[in-house]
Amino acid sequence: MENKSSTAPCVNKDTTTTEKKLSEAMEILMEGYGVRLHRMEEKMDLLISLIRPRKRACLCLWMNHSLMRNLSRLYLIKRSSSTLLIMLVMVLVFLSVVVFPVVVVAVKAFVASVEVLAAAEEERYLIFF
Repeated sequence: MENKSSTAPCVNKDTTTTEKKLSEAMEILMEGYGVRLHRMEEKMDLLISLIRPRKRACLCLWMNHSLMRNLSRLYLIKRSSSTLLIMLVMVLVFLSVVVFPVVVVAVKAFVASVEVLAAAEEERYLIFF
């Protein structure tokens, strides 16, 4: 019996030490996971930015077209006396969701291509001089 009582404090001490080590290991693991997750988000942002602006615009247009199709189905299901109001809301949603992002992406693509051309012309002039 004395052996059991004498080993009991050591077991508790070892248990707390093990718990501390486990908690430290978990903290290190979570920090590493957070870093990996952040890097993964950066890679996804980079991949999204590498998609050509026209393809981004087409993807945006396709997603917004499906949204408008679903809204029109909702309109057909729920015909009411406020048809004009619903149509107005659908047009506003269409303009804000489809037209505006496509115009923004197109303008950004145009500006980016103009900047690339300007940089190429500057390099060409520097080569000639």
